[in-house]
Amino acid sequence: MDGVILFAIVAIVLLIVLIMSVDKTLPSAEGEAKSKAQKQREIIAGYKLQLDEALTGCHGEQLREQKAKMLKAFSHELSRNLFFDHDEMREAIGELAHYEAGGTT
Repeated sequence: MDGVILFAIVAIVLLIVLIMSVDKTLPSAEGEAKSKAQKQREIIAGYKLQLDEALTGCHGEQLREQKAKMLKAFSHELSRNLFFDHDEMREAIGELAHYEAGGTT
């Protein structure tokens, strides 16, 4: 009888430890939102770098055409990206449309 009680206590303690360790490994809702926003910023920063590289040396009509072509490609990519919903995608494209290559915004 004492062995059964001891076994039950050990099993309960192990179960509690297991539950606590699983709880610590699951991401919290706050952590997910933070990482999504960070990932969005990284993606937009990458697009800005691509704009900088592609638009270097372009002027006038050539600049507008190249930028429009790139924004269309970025829009297509973002429409399939899990980190952006429709409104976030439109906001990102708007930010990129107002971005001046080599500038700050």
